Amino acid sequence: IVINNFGSVHTFGSSAHGLLGQSRGGSGGAGGDAAGIISDPSGGASGGSAGTVTLNNEDGGFIYTAGSDAHGIVAQSVGGTGGAAGSGAGLVVLGDGGGSGRAGGSVTTRNRSGGVIVTEGARGFGLLAQSVGGGGGSAGLTAGLVAIGGSGGSGGTGRSARAENFRLISTSGDGAHAAVAQSIGGGGGTGSTTAGVLSLGGSGSRGGNAGTASVSNNGTIDTAGDDAHGVLVQSIGGGGGNAGFAGGALSIGGSGGTGGTASTASFINRGLVETSGDRALGVLAQSIGGGGGNGSGAFGLNSIGGPGSNAGAGGTVNITQGGAILTEGQLAHGVVAQSIGGGGGNGSASAFLGVAVGRQGGSGGNSGTVNIDFESFDRTIDGVDETLLPLIQTSGDLSLGVIAQSVGGGGGKGGTAVKVNDGDYGAV
Repeated sequence: IVINNFGSVHTFGSSAHGLLGQSRGGSGGAGGDAAGIISDPSGGASGGSAGTVTLNNEDGGFIYTAGSDAHGIVAQSVGGTGGAAGSGAGLVVLGDGGGSGRAGGSVTTRNRSGGVIVTEGARGFGLLAQSVGGGGGSAGLTAGLVAIGGSGGSGGTGRSARAENFRLISTSGDGAHAAVAQSIGGGGGTGSTTAGVLSLGGSGSRGGNAGTASVSNNGTIDTAGDDAHGVLVQSIGGGGGNAGFAGGALSIGGSGGTGGTASTASFINRGLVETSGDRALGVLAQSIGGGGGNGSGAFGLNSIGGPGSNAGAGGTVNITQGGAILTEGQLAHGVVAQSIGGGGGNGSASAFLGVAVGRQGGSGGNSGTVNIDFESFDRTIDGVDETLLPLIQTSGDLSLGVIAQSVGGGGGKGGTAVKVNDGDYGAV
């Protein structure tokens, strides 16, 4: 999808965007159910991948929106979700997996050197670029004398998301960020819940990795509302899927899915970013790993819970500050740059009539490097050469100039083993 605007676009209703370009992958079909002595339900189908989306407000283009939740430009590419697997019942049931989510495509939005974007409603963003992976399908229920659960489908990958401003983006509503770029991995699917004399819970699947997210500003970005950031750039890994519950004389819980890894989030400023509202940050740049999925609980004469899974790592955050960033409100920091590892999944609880074993939680994800570089740059205006020095200035109370954080994710809790009645065995 490519849209180039050279004219004037005005909208006045809620959620009435100026330009909207979307590519969506189709959802995968659900698997069929099965019943019989030996039951083998079919798995869900994978979703379809989404395509690239490019939206440009060209020289002479003017976009104005006045309603709430009405963005100037929205460019989205969203991968298709995986289909759910079928359920099964019988003496022996072999569960199948959910379908995989597919990748979103690369997304680019630009406001050219002769373009102007103005929004006046609450939560009306100027530029919004999103690439989102599709979520994995869930596995179906299995019940039988022997029940083996299927795994959830894996989440799809988010691709690159990029927003560029060369002239003017102005917003005046609360929560109305000026330039937003997000790449988000799809969440992993949930594993099967199982019931039987021998019951093996299905595992959750991994979350999708996120792609790079970037914003560059060579013009003017201005917001007037509370909680309205000048720039928001995020790369966020998908969360791992939770495992399915298991119940039976001998029950073993499934493991959670691994969280997706985040990629690089970057912002380059050689222009002006200005906010005047409370809690309206100049720049918020984040790379956040996906959380690990929780292990499944188990209940039975003898039961072993499923382990939580490991979280995804946060990626690198790069800020190149060569222009001016000005904020006026309270708690309106100039630059907040964060790399955050995902939290590990919790191990499952196990309840028993004979022996019960709880399982460990997953490890938290590592965080990445945060780089903030200040640089001067030269430019020529009307034949006059000048060197511009970088500036970050905050005027409100409790408003810091720069916050840089690299924070590893916390590990998941271990599972609890519970003794239901007196017996010769115990809980671990």
